[in-house]
Amino acid sequence: MEVLRIMPPGEDAEKDLKRVVGDLLTNLMPKRKWRLLKDEFPFTNPSIQAEVMDDDGRYLEVLGGGVLLPSIVSSAMPPPPAAAGGAAAGAAGATAAANPPSVWALGKHEEGLLTLLRGGGGPLPAAEINITDKFYNNRLNKYSITLRFLFKPPPSVSDPAVFSNLTQQQMQFLSTAVCETFPTEVTWVVWEEEAILLLQPTAYTQAEQH
Repeated sequence: MEVLRIMPPGEDAEKDLKRVVGDLLTNLMPKRKWRLLKDEFPFTNPSIQAEVMDDDGRYLEVLGGGVLLPSIVSSAMPPPPAAAGGAAAGAAGATAAANPPSVWALGKHEEGLLTLLRGGGGPLPAAEINITDKFYNNRLNKYSITLRFLFKPPPSVSDPAVFSNLTQQQMQFLSTAVCETFPTEVTWVVWEEEAILLLQPTAYTQAEQH
């Protein structure tokens, strides 16, 4: 479940977010104690997480949210209004509130990752590869970047089906190359001539696991 709320001019987005989350928890779990804690999520500042007390007295995280960065909102609604978003099902779900796909990788791999992706190999090298955002999560010691790929058909290709097939082949080529080089799982999000590559690390340092 994801929620995105655009604030009227002059209203406090953080205060409204906490009110909405509190009302949601109170109505869905009226007999449970809950609390809101400061957190860090991609593309939001400030960020909060909501925790609910379980039967054994432990607090479990059930929802995350935050005030979206102006750089995220401005791409869709210039000038950017204040906006707050949240997502259920854990801390990582808050990314969905901002709706920009991410490439997750350790910070030390960024240069090598970009070199690999921009190397020009494969059946249809991307016409453009741009970094559109970066985020470092201090709490989890995770680093993420968002990359957008733009594919264009070569002069010899006029059939959209052939172009689509070449694009799929290129994405598979890049997926294999990345997975063989970095400890990641790969997912693609595609629309028209653009594609977003999402990488989720499968191995972390000891610090990152805590």
